[in-house]
Parts: sequence; structure tokens; C-alpha cells
Amino acid sequence: MKKILIIGMLIISTYIYANDFRFYSFGEFAYYPMKEDYYTSEENTYFSTNIGIGMEYKFLFVDVNQFVDVTKSRSFYFSPYREKYYVTAGFNFWIMQIGYQHLCTHTIDNRNRYRDQYDKIYISFDTRKLK
Repeated sequence: MKKILIIGMLIISTYIYANDFRFYSFGEFAYYPMKEDYYTSEENTYFSTNIGIGMEYKFLFVDVNQFVDVTKSRSFYFSPYREKYYVTAGFNFWIMQIGYQHLCTHTIDNRNRYRDQYDKIYISFDTRKLK
């Protein structure tokens, strides 16, 4: 009986708190008619993709996304050459956001040794949230 009560309480509390969580996703497909990139001197970047998911709980948020740069390799073929991974977490207060972001980059194409990494603490604002 105690096990059934505990399992019932867990299910009820999960259901109650699950309504406070908001899951979201975002993405972008971009075309660059011309882009100069120090790390790809003989090639131009033509496309990029950005795919991410996130979660909000009241004023807290966490999201992760992957950004991939794609170059033209031969006549009609394209190949990815760089991946960027972002992990962002923070607090939303009205029109302000305080957060932490980590970026790490991984090279897919060995000809281009692009490496980048940073940790960032930031404060930003967005007046589109004003009502």
C-alpha cells in the first residue's frame, strides 16, 4: 500500500510540475552569397544550418544548439566543414536576460584547422517582450 501511495504521489507531483515546463525548438537555414572567412581562404561558405532545443521553467531556461557551416566541394556537391555547439543557461527577468553560454567548435574537414571555444557570462535585454 505504501508503494502505491508513493508512486501515486510521484505521478501527481510530476503532472503538476510538468505544466510549468515549456519546451521549444528553433532552427535556421541560411545562404551566404558571399562570405569571407579567414579559415577557408580558398573556399567560400555557401550555407549554414542551426538547430536547437530548449526548456524553460518559470524564469529559468536552458538551451543547446548545433551550428554547421557547409562549403561547396565540387561542381554540385557540398560538404560540412565546421560544427559549433552552444550550451546556454540563465534567467529571464521581464525584458532582461542574465545567462551563461559555452561554445566549442569541432572541425570536420582536416584541411581547415578552425578551433574556437569560449565561456561567456552576459546580460541582455529585448524590448519585444514589453506589453
